[in-house]
Amino acid sequence: MIAAARTTLEEAFAIRIPERTYYNTKAAAFLSLGWPREAMEILTALMDLPGDEVMTRQHAYSHYLWAQAYADLRLSEAAVPSAQVAAVKMKQIKSRLHLCRLRGLHAQLSQLDGSNLEVIRFGVLLQSEGRSR
Repeated sequence: MIAAARTTLEEAFAIRIPERTYYNTKAAAFLSLGWPREAMEILTALMDLPGDEVMTRQHAYSHYLWAQAYADLRLSEAAVPSAQVAAVKMKQIKSRLHLCRLRGLHAQLSQLDGSNLEVIRFGVLLQSEGRSR
C-alpha cells in the first residue's frame, strides 16, 4: 500500500523533460568533469532523436557539446564542423549565452591549432554579421 502511494506521488510530482534536454545535460556534466569520451557516448544516443525543427536550441546545443568534446580530446579537425553548425543555429535564434560558449571554444581551438584554416573560418563566422544583440 505504501509503495503504491509512493509511486503515485512520485509520478504526480515528477519533472518531465524532453529526452534531448536530458542527454544534453548529462553530456554537459561529463564534459565539466573532464570526461569527453563519456560525453560522446551520451551524445551518440541523441542521433536517433528528432532534429532541429523540433527543438532548435537544444539541437544546436548538442552540436556545441560534440564540438567541445572533440576539442577536449584535442581533435580540432573533428570539432570545427559541429561548432560551425552550432554557430549558425545560435545566431538564428540569437542565443548570446551559447555564442559566448562558442567564442570560448574558438579560443580553445585556436590554442590547439591556430593555423588551421577551418579554425580561422570558424572565428570569422563567429564575428560575421548576424550577431545577437
